[in-house]
Amino acid sequence: MRFHTSDQCRAAVTVDSNLDKYIEVFMEDGVLNIMNKNYGDSGNAFTKCTVDVYCPALTYVMIMGSGSFDVVDKVASPAFAADIMGSGSINGRFECNEFTVTIYG
Repeated sequence: MRFHTSDQCRAAVTVDSNLDKYIEVFMEDGVLNIMNKNYGDSGNAFTKCTVDVYCPALTYVMIMGSGSFDVVDKVASPAFAADIMGSGSINGRFECNEFTVTIYG
């Protein structure tokens, strides 16, 4: 996942063209959710799955599975927290008073 600072909120998900039907993108209670749909044994192993998120501010990110969170610009917020459930990394510039990152994996 890559974060870009932007005046307007949007997200772009890029996957292998034959696997786009297995990605689910939805908003719930003001939270952007991007998930791999479970179609049983669909063999939907992604060779490419990139999520670009554009918004003015970010205070929390959760990645389930393996993945990285890369800040392209800068996260500027009073507090920021990130959870990675699996393996991964967090890279970029952060400007905040409280900064918490937990990697479970």
